[in-house]
Amino acid sequence: DKSKWTRCAVIELGRYEELNVGGAESGTLRKSFSVNKEGQNDGSGTKGMGWFPGYAIDIETGVRLHIAFGENSFLGAENGSDMKWNPTSRITDNVGNPLFGGQHVIYIFGYNISGNPDNTRNCPEYDGGNNWVYDKFFTATNTSYTDIFNNMSWVANPILQENQSLLSTDVKIRVRINKEYNDFVATNKNNGRPMYSWSMDNLSTVTNNSDRLKEALELINVVPNPYYAFSEYEESRVDTRVKITNLPEKCTIKIYNISGKLIKTFKKSNPTTFQDWKLVNEVGINVASGIYLIHVEVPEVGERIIKSFIGVRSPDFEGF
Repeated sequence: DKSKWTRCAVIELGRYEELNVGGAESGTLRKSFSVNKEGQNDGSGTKGMGWFPGYAIDIETGVRLHIAFGENSFLGAENGSDMKWNPTSRITDNVGNPLFGGQHVIYIFGYNISGNPDNTRNCPEYDGGNNWVYDKFFTATNTSYTDIFNNMSWVANPILQENQSLLSTDVKIRVRINKEYNDFVATNKNNGRPMYSWSMDNLSTVTNNSDRLKEALELINVVPNPYYAFSEYEESRVDTRVKITNLPEKCTIKIYNISGKLIKTFKKSNPTTFQDWKLVNEVGINVASGIYLIHVEVPEVGERIIKSFIGVRSPDFEGF
């Protein structure tokens, strides 16, 4: 809906003025003739004015806000020199040089936000008639540029999504903040600097909770499982082992074969969270391949039973 477009200043963002259209300095008005909503010379004889295809509203006051947008006129292939807000989808060129869609940066100016007692230095609302932002850029003094940046609220550098055409859909962006990021010296709390708070009630460690402890039993595991004649924990050709992990400080581990015969027992009472099993029985003899049941009992909490498949390899005594 072109009736809702915003008349605005177009800012040169090319880094090197000798490469920019008209030799415009970066951060100043574009030195191309002002255009109408169709992107054609509007015949006004002015330079640096265009149309942004949208509008901005201050939710707190309900007023319409001034907008400006940028172009890098050196990036003509990215629509950076046509005085229209029409970014491309390219972030970089083929050799990695930044393009950012032609640098069609959007600037939104707040309504009377600078706090300057001189009202002429506060950006008014957008009414389709006054050109406060353009006039400040056109004046091009230290004071006018100070006024521009003191009244700037938001900056964005959107680019076109790949495989989409410009303005093919409506877009609405809502920005909400609880408190402006600024110094507030009314009470001088925290020296006037912004303060933030958060809660970790749902993230903190829970203690002395039997239900949570029982849930933690589900984390106990054996790795690797299945064991196919090798694990990353082994340190030599004759070393065979698996780890029983996520264990509490105190627990009893009993390992049974599929016939129910007790193979190995560990009584753990240390802060480490795992227990190595070197795939041997109580007298140090290697176990056979097969399925084993690992029973972990945690005092006053509960138990966990894990089924583990063990495929042992033939002993390797090379070099011994």
